[in-house]
Amino acid sequence: MFDLTEELQGLVHLYRTRADRRRGTVIAFVGVTSNCGVSTCARAFARQVAPNSTKGVWLFDLDFYANQQYAMFSTPQASRLYGPVGEPLDPTLQMEPFWQVSPQLVREDGREVSSAWYLAVHQIGQHRLFVSRFRSEALQDGQSVHVKRAAAYWQKMRDAIDLAVVDVPARDRSRTILALAPDVDGVVLLAEHGSDPNALIALQQEIEASGGTCIGVVYNSIHAIPGAPQQIQQ
Repeated sequence: MFDLTEELQGLVHLYRTRADRRRGTVIAFVGVTSNCGVSTCARAFARQVAPNSTKGVWLFDLDFYANQQYAMFSTPQASRLYGPVGEPLDPTLQMEPFWQVSPQLVREDGREVSSAWYLAVHQIGQHRLFVSRFRSEALQDGQSVHVKRAAAYWQKMRDAIDLAVVDVPARDRSRTILALAPDVDGVVLLAEHGSDPNALIALQQEIEASGGTCIGVVYNSIHAIPGAPQQIQQ
């Protein structure tokens, strides 16, 4: 795992100074293109906030078929550092969730498998950090999953936890961020160092047109300078 403690201090400070202590905050991370380091930054941000959390930090991975966040925390190295991944927990809070599987699977006894069943969260060791895993292996041929508006779910989420960090697939391969943006408190954009600024501006405008709010930009300079960390601009 990359240690981005110093690089993310600005964003962590922004969260801690502006967060409503009575309610939780929902922040999404999305890249202009793939391979911008979104998952690394989202994971590092969640890990930095979790130690001072009282109600918990939930890390949602919306790349449902890959489950990279869960896979990372399940490695032997991560288990030694943070402890083992816990048993699956229900993240729906008795609300209709923001993910939907269609068409619904019908069991042999005639019961439908709800969309809620497919996604669970797991506690990481004894930390106040929870990571999601989507049961993609249970999908049948012809089934698909997508994100939908779920304002009531996220409002209930804010009452239950301190912070939700949402790792969103890059805009160049998914429209997920446009469905999610109106329901979160802020979106952090990621772009490669030296990339076309017009693409970043276009994504910001697209998110804001959908009802979302962009709160910062992370420029990934790893590919520009070997061994260099990531830079953050608020």
